[in-house]
Amino acid sequence: MPIGKTDVLAALNDPTLQRLKFSIGQTMIGPDGFRDVHGAIANDRIAVVPSGSQNQDIAFYNMKTNAIEVPRKNPPLNLSDRAQLVHECVHAMNDLHMVNEVTLVEEAAAYLAQLSFMTLNMPPPIVPRPSPLDPRLGPLMRLMVACNDVAARYRLTEAAGFGASISAVDAFFLALRVRGVPAYARLGIYERSNDWPGVPGGGMEDLRRVLRGARHQGRGQGPAIF
Repeated sequence: MPIGKTDVLAALNDPTLQRLKFSIGQTMIGPDGFRDVHGAIANDRIAVVPSGSQNQDIAFYNMKTNAIEVPRKNPPLNLSDRAQLVHECVHAMNDLHMVNEVTLVEEAAAYLAQLSFMTLNMPPPIVPRPSPLDPRLGPLMRLMVACNDVAARYRLTEAAGFGASISAVDAFFLALRVRGVPAYARLGIYERSNDWPGVPGGGMEDLRRVLRGARHQGRGQGPAIF
């Protein structure tokens, strides 16, 4: 049976989401927001439908139809699947709360939530990462590394960072990193989310590379997630 409403609700019930709360721009991400999205899905205010793409590895929140499009695959959802849903639920959250965010900032917020969710589900601790300015990195990888750096500086996955507010400078920096990804390149710096249909989720391999390369885990200590 394909991924459906029950699977998305189960992902939103993940207890690690109770440990994630931060703001960036006008976007407020936290347990209450995820509960609101959970309730909207449970009450069919937000639909869960199969992806309209032939790509089997994407999720997408369509604000025009109030629907989360899920990958055309069968459960159970792995960590990558659930992290993509967290990303798309950030878009759903802003839509539900009628937050007309700068699109590039909203995407940065969604990637921060996605990456932080994965980090919370991937102990042990993180070690230093490559710089997002490293010329050897591609644009999406630079975005992932930049998000990981911001998440680490604001301690988003720690109790000390619960409720953190990302500065306007860091929000702008991440927005520029988002715009550097070809899929977002035509977005204006101040273009608002209500004017943009969105880009299907993805980039999971770059997320995996960031976290896999940053993990402090000795060989032979158990199976790696990725």
